[in-house]
Amino acid sequence: MAAGTLTVDKLAQFSTGNLLANSSFDAGWECWNRLGSNMGGAPTNWAVNHPSVDWYLAGGNTLSVQQTNGQTGGDWAGFYSHPASNWGGIPIEPGKPYEFSIYTGAHNCKVDCFIVFYNTAGTPVGDWADGITPTANVNDGEALGGRSLAGYKRIWARGVAPATAVQARPFIRKHNSKPGATESWGFYTLPFFGESAANAVQPQPWQPGGVTKIFGGNLVAETVTSTHLAAGSVTANKINARTIVGDHMVVGTIYGDLIGTAAVTTLKIEGNSVTVPVGYYQQDEIWIGNLFTTPNNYDYNYGETGEIDTDGSPVLIMAAATCRVDGAQTTNNNVAGWVIRIMNGVASNYHEVTRSSVVVQSIAVGNSWPGNSGAYAAVAVDRPPSGIKVKYRLMFAKGFADGPACYVSNRGVAAMMARR
Repeated sequence: MAAGTLTVDKLAQFSTGNLLANSSFDAGWECWNRLGSNMGGAPTNWAVNHPSVDWYLAGGNTLSVQQTNGQTGGDWAGFYSHPASNWGGIPIEPGKPYEFSIYTGAHNCKVDCFIVFYNTAGTPVGDWADGITPTANVNDGEALGGRSLAGYKRIWARGVAPATAVQARPFIRKHNSKPGATESWGFYTLPFFGESAANAVQPQPWQPGGVTKIFGGNLVAETVTSTHLAAGSVTANKINARTIVGDHMVVGTIYGDLIGTAAVTTLKIEGNSVTVPVGYYQQDEIWIGNLFTTPNNYDYNYGETGEIDTDGSPVLIMAAATCRVDGAQTTNNNVAGWVIRIMNGVASNYHEVTRSSVVVQSIAVGNSWPGNSGAYAAVAVDRPPSGIKVKYRLMFAKGFADGPACYVSNRGVAAMMARR
């Protein structure tokens, strides 16, 4: 092959980028609606990396759907909601082909996948995009899943977006137990949704959301690494001004004698490259009015951070407070605290970052028992989906409505994006 004759436009269109957030299921079922439909009403449980270490992908995450009885007929289906579209479908272009693939395991049942396209009114339009062959989008028990990716069947669906379509949702479906089974499981890992090559006959290689390789004869961002370049082949006269930024430099490779006088100023620091914590602190003591059993506990707010625009980086959470229960009482009470993540400013759209833990309790002994006090503290790492706004709220609740009064003070919560 003559030098210079192999160019990017000679390579097949094999990778167009994964449009899914939470594409590695690091945040569990985040972005996937578990209550899409349940035809037949079979009892269903959803979990992550369950029921044991033998049933989820080594080094990854596997979602599971369990039917707890042998009911036949009917099916369960869940669909994807895109955080960057206010939890609607994924924006697409009409007339272009799209594909959805996912690695699956099927135990005592059949699982499949498909795509639904929607118009501006949110109404499904055109035909559902199923497998390119009758079995391409179906795992009828051929693969059970487990620790190795070889134990899964990668199923896929492909279709061209109708002329009136503006969004698409990928769906996963688990059919009810096969006759004679007492329970059944569907397993799912490594989903992919993106634009498909014009004549694709198999799904493109899986990649995490946000990575693009080769498409349409063009070499796209972040796909050529140092292992593809001959030593010394890139010199200063080959580099456009201002095209090398800090995240492309190895630590310790730039020394003082390589930096011109006054060459680094605040104007050289890209926006959002340095993260600043957002937080809340209030020392006054307030009464805790909600119970553990109160519906919509998220409506209560004992302090919350400002908003953070997520980019896929983890977020470090720190929270603390002091709590007390009135003494000299003949009844009992207790206080628990936890932290939630609120997404896109909607309190009901939340995720528990830490579980509730009892901080202090009073055990009445006549009228002589003094008031109890204790300190609440929590440190956690949250991994919210990218492309949304999040804030973190400090929550408290008491155990008994008719017990002694409970209070919380010195309330603080802080969050910081942990960019690498």
